[in-house]
Amino acid sequence: MTLYFEDVNDDLLARFELSLINKGLSNNYCYKSMKDIKTFFNWATKRGYNKNMAYQSYSQRFRDETKRVFNNKC
Repeated sequence: MTLYFEDVNDDLLARFELSLINKGLSNNYCYKSMKDIKTFFNWATKRGYNKNMAYQSYSQRFRDETKRVFNNKC
């Protein structure tokens, strides 16, 4: 299957994200994978390879539970 920049939209990104979650991968791994995709698209856009901006509006459907705020006050 060939995937072109023009093929990427909210539906495709959501299906990819859900496939990672359904495989039992951690939220942290899924979060990082989706962040890497956006980083790659930003790189490709800056260099003129991509003109499809649909990826920018996609927001992930889970929260990274590994980031916690600790209060040091006793």
